[in-house]
Amino acid sequence: MPKPSLDSAVRAEPFVWTVFALLLLAAVAFVARFGSNVPIWDDWDLVPFLTGEQPVTASWLWSQHNEHRVPLPRLVHLVLNELFGFDLRIAMFLDVAAIGLLASAMIVTVRRLRGRASLTDAFFPLVLLHPGHAVNFLWSWQLQFFASTVLSGAVLLRIARCRAGLSVASAAIGVGVLSVLLPLCGANGLSLVLPLTVWLVVVPRLGSAPSRRARVALVFLAVSSALIAGMYFLHYERVPHHHSTHDVCEILGSSLQFLSIGLGPGAGSLWPWSGVVTVAMLLACVVLVGLAWRGRPQERERILGMFLFLVSVGSLALGVGLGRDGLEPRYVTLAAPAWCAIYLVVSVYGPGRIGFLLRLLLVLCAASLFFVNARSGIAYASTLKAKLESFERDMAAGHPPYVLIHRHGKSLHPHHHVPTDYLPMLKRAGVGKFALLSENPSFREISVPLEPMASGQVVFENGIARCSGKHSFAVFSLPEDTHAAGVRLTYSHSDSKHCLPYVSMYWKSSAESGFTYERFSKFSPTGDRAVWERGTLLRNLDPETTFGAWTCAPIREIRIHPDFKPCTFQFLRLVLLVPNEE
Repeated sequence: MPKPSLDSAVRAEPFVWTVFALLLLAAVAFVARFGSNVPIWDDWDLVPFLTGEQPVTASWLWSQHNEHRVPLPRLVHLVLNELFGFDLRIAMFLDVAAIGLLASAMIVTVRRLRGRASLTDAFFPLVLLHPGHAVNFLWSWQLQFFASTVLSGAVLLRIARCRAGLSVASAAIGVGVLSVLLPLCGANGLSLVLPLTVWLVVVPRLGSAPSRRARVALVFLAVSSALIAGMYFLHYERVPHHHSTHDVCEILGSSLQFLSIGLGPGAGSLWPWSGVVTVAMLLACVVLVGLAWRGRPQERERILGMFLFLVSVGSLALGVGLGRDGLEPRYVTLAAPAWCAIYLVVSVYGPGRIGFLLRLLLVLCAASLFFVNARSGIAYASTLKAKLESFERDMAAGHPPYVLIHRHGKSLHPHHHVPTDYLPMLKRAGVGKFALLSENPSFREISVPLEPMASGQVVFENGIARCSGKHSFAVFSLPEDTHAAGVRLTYSHSDSKHCLPYVSMYWKSSAESGFTYERFSKFSPTGDRAVWERGTLLRNLDPETTFGAWTCAPIREIRIHPDFKPCTFQFLRLVLLVPNEE
């Protein structure tokens, strides 16, 4: 008589759905508790369009945002804004609902594939709904990440159900439709497309016999996804100053870090051991897929699809490895589908006790990391909420925008001119507490002499700086300390590669011994491509570029780094902004 299994000893299905329900409710409560309607970072690029200050055009929908083209997430933001008004938290709740729907679909699918539920299926909510997704749960713009994650998860489910309640043709057509949508969600979606398109082309040749209409549909969808992916690179511009490497070991290491962090930020704290587990599980999947290819020829469409899905998330990981930190906490959401794929491969093709032990290992890893992930997510959420609530209190107290941005700029946006230009839009639109926003006073300008007292790797000629190295700088000074609300630099820049600059500025008083990052600001091309050169949509018509920082401090000296590469930099004006007395 066979021994009772762990799954039969406990009612597996109620247990799994209880875990799912608790984690989904916890995620909703998490957003309700910590979500804010104050824009942060990339959120600001949506403000002119959500407040009606700028018209929505097809060119804007398709335009670059850093490396990304994100027409689909932008459209979703616009629809939510039309339905609910300007409330960034609506997108956060939508993200939770979408990832929760994906987790539930994973649970249902793996149960159908196996023929019964298992306690280990709690793996899906443990990986997709833990608080370690906090960086993305609490950032409205990250709807972009959730869009590609949910679409890629849906691709995985269609492939997994191939020949299991879903015909090969229906599964492939579904994957084709999703492959057309993925590159509309940014580079993170684009990276997944090529292996999936290969599957669409190969499926009709693997023994299945889809109808002529289905074959035509597959060809159309494969060509469409390939064309959209190709269009992505028309007039594409590489984002300046994002780190990039060609070191193979560094690329592979960062790629592996990206995949391992799919189990949550807790996996990052266990690096490199989390990388060892990731490699072991990926190798196990490759072996299982290889054995299944030989032993189950009738399922080769699904087997190839599962393998190519793993290849697609591998290509995404390589893309991250080329120019990003693989352990960045916000990549948790993008890497999670890789682990869902691993679990499904093990569930479908893991033989007997080996399959169960591999699934048990996966769920134990997810469960053991859950509290580390939760602690990390709650700590981040608490800090962010406290900072944004402090901003709102200062705004309600009547502090003018320049003071608000000086105090809270690091939480809002790295470039001070972005909230400077866009905060009044929120006030005019009557958005929540922004209706209480005061106006800046008028400022008088105090010119700083454009004769540097010190410089490095710079040659000045008729007011033009010719910078020869990556550490070029010039220091300008005033006769005495002046308490200034801000500093404003107007300049023009050019280099041999026609790239945009990364300009940084430090300031200090005579009482300070040296320049520090406490008194630092920068201007670099980030966010929407339409504003890379001038900084915001309101400045696009300006003939020159103006970069400023709200300092609220006594200033005697200002050090400016024109760029991190050789260039020609013309200092047109450098002024201190001092509030006019009433």
